[in-house]
Amino acid sequence: MSGAERCARALIALAAILVPSGRRRAFREEWESEIWHHLHADERRISTGWQWAVVVRCLGVFPHAVWISREGWMMDAWLQDVRFGVRTLFRKPGFAVVAILTLALGIGGNTAVFSIVNSVLLRPLPFSTSDRLVWVWGREFSGQPAAAVSPPDFQDYVRGVDAFERLAAFSAFSSRRVYEDGDRPIELLMRSVTHDLLPVLGQSPALGRGFTEEETLGEIAEVMMISHGLWGRLFGFDEAVIGRVVRISGDRYTIVGVLPEDLDFPQNVDAWTPLTFGAGGFGARAAHFLRPLGLPGRGRSGLVTSPTRLCTAPRPLFHRSECRRSGFRARSGAGGLSLVQQLGE
Repeated sequence: MSGAERCARALIALAAILVPSGRRRAFREEWESEIWHHLHADERRISTGWQWAVVVRCLGVFPHAVWISREGWMMDAWLQDVRFGVRTLFRKPGFAVVAILTLALGIGGNTAVFSIVNSVLLRPLPFSTSDRLVWVWGREFSGQPAAAVSPPDFQDYVRGVDAFERLAAFSAFSSRRVYEDGDRPIELLMRSVTHDLLPVLGQSPALGRGFTEEETLGEIAEVMMISHGLWGRLFGFDEAVIGRVVRISGDRYTIVGVLPEDLDFPQNVDAWTPLTFGAGGFGARAAHFLRPLGLPGRGRSGLVTSPTRLCTAPRPLFHRSECRRSGFRARSGAGGLSLVQQLGE
């Protein structure tokens, strides 16, 4: 062993003192193997000047040792903190329970608040027309605003108000029905809708077609659209489901379409059926069970393109002074509508 190699090994051994004992052996083997490679791998380089150049290169062992020592010290300090915390918790179980419950309640509360804020305020509605979509409110006989309207009122809105490009509606309540064609009965949540609800939402059927206007004028519903999830659960995404007749709570329905996969409106509904304006009870103005929504016309008179809240004339629900006090903006418009509210509010 040459003098240069002995000097290099001495420098490595000296620097290894700074390295934690658990990593010291690997540290020395790494550096000594590198020195051996430089001194013995190429016989042409074995000269006195080259050997001492390798010794100078070995001076880099000290910064490396300091870096490993600092890293090991930080890890040891972290482990010591963990061990101390665990010992404290076991020594004071009451304090441990209070601390864990406080953290759990704080994290859970923050998560719940963020979920609500994100879904209500931050995340946009999953519709391509969400920036224009509005709720259309009606009014009770007492003059108070009503979120639901009667079928005759809705038909009056459609025929008599030209401020909207399209108006649609759906029933305010879901009906629980039983699917009877499978191996076992399956409960379904169903809603009745008008024929143009999908276009108002800016959506198209994933398969098949939507409802026609004629299908909403009869006395009974004979067709249905199923959700994308129900299509997979009951029919295994079989495209031959279109035109299939199924029995639900004793009634027969023909499946004419499948709703888009990302559409969950109204929430958790399994199937849509057409509203039947020719059925009994649909002619009563006292029966308020439809939720209308629509797309305000671009540049048409009566409504602004994206209204937040407004009162309409010539038969406004509120006087202008009442609109100002309640935060509504009074505007002149076609008769019949009482109040319009943006869907996101």
